[in-house]
Amino acid sequence: MLKSNYTKKYIQLIFFVYLYNETKEQKVKIPYKNRAMKAPKIIAIPKTELSNSFCTAKYNSVENRINGQDLKDQNNLPAFFTRKKRGVKKAWEALVEVFDENTTYSKALNILRGFTSVHDYCRMD
Repeated sequence: MLKSNYTKKYIQLIFFVYLYNETKEQKVKIPYKNRAMKAPKIIAIPKTELSNSFCTAKYNSVENRINGQDLKDQNNLPAFFTRKKRGVKKAWEALVEVFDENTTYSKALNILRGFTSVHDYCRMD
């Protein structure tokens, strides 16, 4: 029989630590008593590829990189990719909001440059 609230809290804390150590490999914390577990934040990116008659852009969530190319200039074959990983998600979200049938290669490039470092180049030798 437990004598005080302090003893009850101590036993609950030990139980919590025991359950946490048992599930440490799964990285799940099991709270004691009736506390609700918080759901992890899930960032849903609706589109991973944007395309129109002027340009295409693809978001790779594994490498956290955006690649794209111009479809109108067949002589120089311009393309771009993001250099850094910082700001890529925000840049992609901004591009998805603005992208429509009239978005050109240079407009898409300027939107991305507002959020992260972008390298553009010509693929023609």
